[in-house]
Parts: sequence; C-alpha cells; structure tokens
Amino acid sequence: MHKTIATIGKQIAKTLDSLDQIVLDVDRELMRTVNEHYFVERCISMDYDLKENELRECYQEAYDANETLLKYATAIDKIDRISGPIEAFLGFTGFYSTQLCLRAAEQMIKIPFLLKYFKRVDDGNAVGTAITFVANEVASNIFKYGGIIETINLYTYSVKKHIRNQTAKLFCERVVEERGEYGNPSSS
Repeated sequence: MHKTIATIGKQIAKTLDSLDQIVLDVDRELMRTVNEHYFVERCISMDYDLKENELRECYQEAYDANETLLKYATAIDKIDRISGPIEAFLGFTGFYSTQLCLRAAEQMIKIPFLLKYFKRVDDGNAVGTAITFVANEVASNIFKYGGIIETINLYTYSVKKHIRNQTAKLFCERVVEERGEYGNPSSS
C-alpha cells in the first residue's frame, strides 16, 4: 500500500511539473474554428489569405488572453486522469470515506477554475458548459465507478472551444470593420 501511494505521489508530481508543456496543434484548431463558424468559413472561402494572416492573428490573441485558463484546465484534466481510476478502485474496494476525501480535494481545485472560467466566458455557451460540468461531477459522484467518467478532457476541451469562439468573434469583428457590414471581401 505504501509503494502504491508513493507511486501515485510521483505520478502527480510528474504531471504537475509538465503543466507548462501545453501542446496545441494550431492548424487543427483553426480548421475547427472554420468548421464551427459559418461566417468565418464563408470569408475564408472568398479570400484564403484571411486564414493565413487574420485568423491566425485572432487565434493568437484569443490564446494569449486565455493561456492561464487553459493551463489550469489542463492541470485539472491531468489530475482527473490520475484520480478518476483511483476513485473507481476505492469505490470498488469499499473505501468510501477515502473516495469521498479524494473527491472533496478535487472539488477544491475545480471550484476556483469554474469561477474564473465563467467570469471570463461571455458567449452564449456558458450555460450549456455549466450544465455539462455539473452533470459530469454529479455522475462521477453518484455512480460507484463514476471516477472513470473524469478521464475525459472535459475542462481542456471547454477552454479550447472558448478560445475558438473568441477567435471567431475577433475575426468577424475585424473582417466587418475592414471590409464592410457583411464582411464581403470584394467590397474594399
């Protein structure tokens, strides 16, 4: 048992040390932005240089504004990937009080993130994201092996989605400002 706790401690320390190493595939995120937002897709189909220049700049701005939030979300997801299976094991073996203490410790990390996230997010997806976060936590706490649910990257995905939405918003504002009311590239 002592070696298991030491191994878990080493894994958590290793995970926390690697938080600065967030790897994003910018081109994939840009393609997702284009696919998720019709106006962005329409503008880029008319003028591909917008993607290479303007959209990339908007993405960089949105990323820079939300970098700490993304690091926090990545940390939570990494901790969940470690603690989720441990919680499921504790539920399976009957150590419910230990499982409850582990979940309480997780919530102490997640609550400040959620407050910061909802303070930062100003788009219409905040309510849906809140419902998703709450449903995930309720499911992981109600079901005996619910800790397995926490192995998905829900928090990182939500922040990346927010960055893509913010990118699209910045892009649309710039295109409309530069090219006219409807963003028609031919009306310069």
